[in-house]
Amino acid sequence: MRLGSLSYKIGNFKAIDGQGNLDGYSLQAVRIYKNYSALADNQVRIAGEEAIAHALGRHVKNLEAKITQKKTMP
Repeated sequence: MRLGSLSYKIGNFKAIDGQGNLDGYSLQAVRIYKNYSALADNQVRIAGEEAIAHALGRHVKNLEAKITQKKTMP
């Protein structure tokens, strides 16, 4: 995710919370906001770290599969 995308997503969450002026947020953004908005800061950090670890794990598995595929190619 690029910095601009992250800034836009934060703007969406602010708008959902009634603090921003964006109006094009998705239903998924509303669900995410409802799931995480009541968490304490440390709980949000932990949830973020878990999401990053999950995404990196998938990426590593994909890379490993590509490496294995290349090794088995004639």
